[in-house]
Amino acid sequence: MQRLLALLRAALPWALVFHPKGPFKKAGPWIALALAVAALPLLLVPEARQRAIGAVAPVDVSVPTAVPTPLGPGVIVPPATPLATDGQRASAGNPTGATPPTQGPQSVPPQGVPEGFNPLAQTGAWAISGADVDRAKWTWARARAHAAGVWEAQMPGDGFYTSFYCGCTIARSGDSGGDVDLASCGYEDHGNLNRARRMEWEHIVPASRLGQGRACWTTGLPACRGADGTMEAGRDCCEQADPLYQMMSNDPVNLAPSIGEVNGLRSNHPFGDLPDGVGITFGARCGMAIDSSAGIAEPPDRRKGDVARVTAYMSRAYGLPVSAEEAATLSRWMALDPVSEEEIAINRAIAASGHRPNPFVLDPTGASAPATPAP
Repeated sequence: MQRLLALLRAALPWALVFHPKGPFKKAGPWIALALAVAALPLLLVPEARQRAIGAVAPVDVSVPTAVPTPLGPGVIVPPATPLATDGQRASAGNPTGATPPTQGPQSVPPQGVPEGFNPLAQTGAWAISGADVDRAKWTWARARAHAAGVWEAQMPGDGFYTSFYCGCTIARSGDSGGDVDLASCGYEDHGNLNRARRMEWEHIVPASRLGQGRACWTTGLPACRGADGTMEAGRDCCEQADPLYQMMSNDPVNLAPSIGEVNGLRSNHPFGDLPDGVGITFGARCGMAIDSSAGIAEPPDRRKGDVARVTAYMSRAYGLPVSAEEAATLSRWMALDPVSEEEIAINRAIAASGHRPNPFVLDPTGASAPATPAP
């Protein structure tokens, strides 16, 4: 009965227009002709037809899909991980399956996350939620505030967390700021004491690496134009006009509280192993070393597994290319520094907030489907 009533309500306006004794009996044919002309673009122009379809049937981004999405072209790209299994290493010409030693700077491929990579294609432990998709619209301030709530999970009391590299106690201030107790970790500054006392949120995988190869970072996008009308490129453009970059940049798995001075000196240097005694350090209890001349930062041993698992996550989740040399280093660091209770607590807090945690921490079985690393 309800369907019949709905059908009658829908048909009533047309009956009034076209009925021979209706109020529009003279104008009815002209109205029909006007409607037919208006509908011609939908029949003849594919773009118009697509806009009309999109207006009435928006894409459901809660499940993997191969149609256009708010994150960019609807191209399903096979997910990639930086880590090869022992069997894959053996089949590639390493019969023992052993991880080769690494020396000197770790090479990073010039390519970045592929244009068109669709994170909605992830399944299993790597499937994303609506909250993950929503990060594409977040501001950097919101991402920092969310990370602050996540990192409080590592401390028994609210309002405190520890700096990622040096282990200094940080008293939370405001939505996402923090005051660093430098004495708590024996920190030794390098001339910028004011910044050292300030906590900053750091991308473990640098923002510049996330932007490598993307148009917003390299050439700019039409939405990013300066006062003279020329397109501008870089982080500001990516944050303004590239939703996938925003989704990566705001991912809480890749954010950690750092001493401001350490964050500034590390800059966007990739992580790797440094010879003993090379680079600047920040006190015997910190264990962090940075060699700006070589462009390499070495995290303390207690954080090498954390760094490796986050880097592996960013590669597997977003298609970030990783060289074979770097993959070997990540594998070795994971073995050197196994998953800690702190990592588990942080990733459980990420999951509780509705976002995807790092499967390399909470679900190693679901994470272990590695592809061959980039040559």
